[in-house]
Amino acid sequence: MKVGDLVEWEWYLGTDWETTKMTGIILRTSIKELSGEGYFICHVMSNDGVVEVRSDTTVMRMINADR
Repeated sequence: MKVGDLVEWEWYLGTDWETTKMTGIILRTSIKELSGEGYFICHVMSNDGVVEVRSDTTVMRMINADR
């Protein structure tokens, strides 16, 4: 995945166990080290503003794979 890709991921909103599909455009990618492990981070512009999506918390998929 790279900057400009349209992506989709699932996230828990609220207190229920149901996931919500989120979509956004990747603005920046980076790798952060937390607790001695490196995680891939995508900074994504969504309807909620810019959010960080970590590779260890959810799975993203590209929507515009034919680009």
